[in-house]
Amino acid sequence: IFLMIGINDIAHHLSTDSIVKNITKIIRKIKKETPSTQLYIQSLLPTNDSFERFKTIMGKTPQIIEINQQLEELAPIEKYTYIDLFPHLTTPGTTVLDPQYTNDGLHLLGDGYLVWKDVLLPYLQ
Repeated sequence: IFLMIGINDIAHHLSTDSIVKNITKIIRKIKKETPSTQLYIQSLLPTNDSFERFKTIMGKTPQIIEINQQLEELAPIEKYTYIDLFPHLTTPGTTVLDPQYTNDGLHLLGDGYLVWKDVLLPYLQ
């Protein structure tokens, strides 16, 4: 299972701790119900506030980064593989979703999905 979850919780103003706690519950449920399943937790993706389309996620990059850090730290404890997509989709030297990968500041365009595919491919081989 490749799981990416949490950006909508940010948009609904949930705290970092609450989001990570909820993700951890999902991870534990998967591990309990299907212990042989290989679980890959993907980082939340960067966003780009300059598009000004999704007001509820504007200014939330620090929270996204914190959630990603906590998910990475939990990986050896909860026994899943963490995949950090975030830096692969940012404008170099920033924490901003590269405009070439989006037309609304949140969702990916085709080129963004190709980057995502390239990051995931080694985990599938």
